[in-house]
Amino acid sequence: MIHQDFDYAQFKGAVLLVGSGMSADKESNLPNGKLVSDGLIQRLVRPPMATADQSLGLTTGARATIERIALDAPFEVVLQHYPDILFCQDALRQTYSQGRWNRYHLAVKEAVDAGHFAHIITTNYDTLFEHAGIAATPVIDKPQRDTIDLARERALFKIHGCVSQPSSLVFRLSQEGMLPKWKQNFLMELIRGRDLVVVGYSGRDFDICPVLFRSPYTRMVWLFGRADPLQELSYASHNLRYVHQHPQDFPNVFASGGGFDRMFSALLVGKSRFEADWSEPKLVASLFAAEAAKQDAFNLWRAEFLHSIACPVGTAAALAQLTPVASQSLQALDLRASMLERVGSYRKSIDVVRTISARRDRTENPDDWLRDHFVEAGRHYTSGNIVGLLRVRRRHARAADTLVEDRIAFDTHVHDAQCAYLDMLVAKALRQLPVIGKVVRRIIGENLDPDRMSVAAKVRYSRGEWQDLHLIRTAADDLKVQLQIGSATDNAADIDRLLPLLDSFSQLNNIVGRVAAYRRVYDKDQLTCQELLEALAAFGHYGEFWKAFRSFGTLLSDRVYWSYRSLCIYSYRGCEYSALLKLRSSIALRAALVRMDLARRGSVSNRP
Repeated sequence: MIHQDFDYAQFKGAVLLVGSGMSADKESNLPNGKLVSDGLIQRLVRPPMATADQSLGLTTGARATIERIALDAPFEVVLQHYPDILFCQDALRQTYSQGRWNRYHLAVKEAVDAGHFAHIITTNYDTLFEHAGIAATPVIDKPQRDTIDLARERALFKIHGCVSQPSSLVFRLSQEGMLPKWKQNFLMELIRGRDLVVVGYSGRDFDICPVLFRSPYTRMVWLFGRADPLQELSYASHNLRYVHQHPQDFPNVFASGGGFDRMFSALLVGKSRFEADWSEPKLVASLFAAEAAKQDAFNLWRAEFLHSIACPVGTAAALAQLTPVASQSLQALDLRASMLERVGSYRKSIDVVRTISARRDRTENPDDWLRDHFVEAGRHYTSGNIVGLLRVRRRHARAADTLVEDRIAFDTHVHDAQCAYLDMLVAKALRQLPVIGKVVRRIIGENLDPDRMSVAAKVRYSRGEWQDLHLIRTAADDLKVQLQIGSATDNAADIDRLLPLLDSFSQLNNIVGRVAAYRRVYDKDQLTCQELLEALAAFGHYGEFWKAFRSFGTLLSDRVYWSYRSLCIYSYRGCEYSALLKLRSSIALRAALVRMDLARRGSVSNRP
């Protein structure tokens, strides 16, 4: 990203993309999405953390670390498992139907009237542009898109929906998979051959950014609040950092500083500068209004959120607050099984998954029933139980056959994606077998179908299943298989350019994803390594801690290294690996620790 400051007058017939920052000024009286997220996260994390402090021995420092990291979770991750989706939709409608336009909306109106901007794209739900009198035709759904004539009309594209049509609102992670085809096409049509100016937008959306950065713009100018926008990039979204780090791929993307006040300075009247309302939004209280009456539902929401950021100790604490009946629900058991896996209790986790599968009604929930087999196979792979993986892989295939025989409908796309991924796991697992594994792997490797794997990845992407997408991509990389998601004539191919940025699903604020992504970074720094280890230790994620310590150990300070060395050994010993994997990993870990110990002692003895 090149730093070059712009103002509105330098554009003619450009497209303006507007995020929530435009409506976050106090004049509008609307809550900023980030403040809503922060308020919700604090109410989700603090109650179970207080319990964990007492029952699980969680230190004050660890509790603070968990909350600090949790606060970086995207808005869509927070609301993904809200107990009542229709109530949430209505609360968003009520909140964002209020408010009034501010001086920035009026400035945009003047710039539009003068021909500087031809079309507006916004992620905002509100109707403030309409109320400000901007002459543009709102486009919220496909029928509206099909009737607008862009040669004669100005479009106001509400890409994430509008409060005027509550069912159109996009606010959950599962809604942010692949951007619907009509939205992709319309976005391209609006931008083609024009400058694109981005204001008040975080760039964190999973559906928009992969298409946006590959759209046919002439120039893209991204507005930052600081005078020196490159300083702001250090804590900007993964998307923006990726673009900045690859200037050769994005030569026409510019970073402009100074915020709204500089961009529209000639058109602004009234207050001297942008001023946000930092008080907790009323929407947070609205969304928690039913908590007293639905405690189990809200505690399950807490457990789901803490699980989404890979915090086993928090998940366990939230599950502990459930009533006995709720704690035996399939949702609670599924969370417990995942929590057990993350602390290394693979056999116990598999037992819980089998309990879930036995209780599941395959007639009513065939997709979930098949997923239970798929999850169990994955747990066998993680624990190094190759025989168990092969058995469950066959059982997974037979289970699908029984559904077909009994004429029970299920999602074949998802099932095929699961089968493709399990084939990849089998191929990876066979690498662990000496001699014979190489022979069998060659045979299986020849049967691995890259097209089938690519389809599996595309299915996960379209459904917003980012963790599964990462797992497929990682397995493909390990097997030297090149995935092609989309084709040259398909706009879905645009995600290929930004897929590396989704690597390890780190955008989800999942700590395991962040660690896995950072392991691939060539030039690591000491501070980041120590922060990631601190997070894993606080989260109680022992299944990942010892691996991260082995990877980052040489970069740690002496104090941190010797403080965490014992925890590394403890976390490794607590993992229920198969005998073969235990032998292989034990040798590798001990060798790594010996090398790091000798290097540190040698450096100390050589000091003057």
